[in-house]
Amino acid sequence: MYAIPDIEVLLAPPWDISFVERLSSLRRAKINKRNIAVYIYEKADTSTFRYRVYNMCQTLLSSEQWFGVFFFERELPFLVEHISLISVVVIVRTRWSEIIELFMIEARKRRIKLIFDIDDLVFDINSIPLIVNTLNVDMRNPDSYSYWFSYVSRLYLTGARCDALIGTNEYLSNELSQCYSKPAAVINNFLNEEQCQISNQINSVKCGGTSERPFVIGYFSGTPSHTNDFRLIAPEILELLNDYSDIKLKIIGFIELPEFLCNFLNSGRIIHESLVDFLTLQKKVAEVDVNIVPLLINRFTNAKSELKYFEASIVSTITCASPSYSYAGSFRHAVTCFLC
Repeated sequence: MYAIPDIEVLLAPPWDISFVERLSSLRRAKINKRNIAVYIYEKADTSTFRYRVYNMCQTLLSSEQWFGVFFFERELPFLVEHISLISVVVIVRTRWSEIIELFMIEARKRRIKLIFDIDDLVFDINSIPLIVNTLNVDMRNPDSYSYWFSYVSRLYLTGARCDALIGTNEYLSNELSQCYSKPAAVINNFLNEEQCQISNQINSVKCGGTSERPFVIGYFSGTPSHTNDFRLIAPEILELLNDYSDIKLKIIGFIELPEFLCNFLNSGRIIHESLVDFLTLQKKVAEVDVNIVPLLINRFTNAKSELKYFEASIVSTITCASPSYSYAGSFRHAVTCFLC
């Protein structure tokens, strides 16, 4: 385990910008003769929104030709009054609704291109059995059927209304093309400036120190959907904890521990902490000796990006990952990470 001192983080999310401010920035960019890419999402969060919306708009700030700005679904009835300023609309993992439909109709009237961007295989109703099985959804509950068929079909309909598609890797892009019979491009996930800056601060401390006992394995689950992924390696975790008294497992985020590991939780050999903000997460990842990314290998997980790898690598933490499409195709075993 590495001793990383507390690092000052942002008190408010960097995307906490008012509608008026974002609209004003759009107008200024248009006056400066830049093309305007408007990103639409349901509401701000620290996962899909951060990677597929906020990060994209931040990157476009360095472009001389394009400007990116985001708006939320509830804001579209007000944004539509300024739709003539927009060059292209990117709708990111947003379920179809009347508000979305009315906005898309106005965009088509002005021949503004509509692009559907998504980061998971959650747009194909034929994949619902695979999705719920992978995510360990309790399908004995009738409400689960209502939620998942509504969620996936509404996402499908949004994509069907768009002109082109974007996925986070080639595998997902191909799935999009096959589902919609439309062209699909790839824009990989990447880190934002805030993550890079705080990670550089962390590295300046970490690279000058040495790891101390105990040896800590880190598992960063993020959401409750990784129960089956963790179960893949739970027997090996049990074996390690039994064989090596100086090993601990730190879990950040939601998890449903198998019963046979609960004694280690009670004794402090397994440390379970709640979800943290995306900058504090970089410190937590830096503190562990190894980052593990177990995944069931199927069409759903092959469509996922490698973000858990680069969030760890930028703070010099080794990753052990299952050989999904992104991990097996992008990294060299025992050179950039360990494929298990």
